[in-house]
Amino acid sequence: MGQTYGPVYLNEYNGTANELMAKYGKQIKPVKEVGKVDVKDANAIIDKYLKPAWGVAKTPAEKQEIGRLADTLREASGQAKQNG
Repeated sequence: MGQTYGPVYLNEYNGTANELMAKYGKQIKPVKEVGKVDVKDANAIIDKYLKPAWGVAKTPAEKQEIGRLADTLREASGQAKQNG
């Protein structure tokens, strides 16, 4: 049969995780924010890796993805987005 989690066969369960936990009286704990990226580290990654990659990107889609990744690092370090 399917994988079990306690008395429930996960392959046969058709509800949400919240419904499953409520049914068995368990509460889902909120995920804690692990921490932020240091501004210096984020900028170092952007400057050393992402900017050179952006410079040699061959398509606008590649440049857009690299910009998105840089903005993700900026947001994680508390900086403002620059690409959208």
